Amino acid sequence: MGAVSRAQRGLTLGLVYAFTTVATQAVVRTERAGEAAGITLTVLVSLAGVGIAVTLTVLEMLQHNEIPRRVQSTPYLPCSGCYS
Repeated sequence: MGAVSRAQRGLTLGLVYAFTTVATQAVVRTERAGEAAGITLTVLVSLAGVGIAVTLTVLEMLQHNEIPRRVQSTPYLPCSGCYS
């Protein structure tokens, strides 16, 4: 994966966190905004951890079942003149 792809994912995650935190703080009372932001961050990090665990488990199962790592992206199409 290229650096651009990683930068795009980082930007996306940063924007998601920023908008989620702002939305959370807009809903709760001012004196509880810090607590709400902390809970929001905890939930986002926990969900990311669960997502990573599930993804790695699936990849490990695929590797254990000897499914090839790389699947040919274009199907094999025989030439049109081969059978004439």
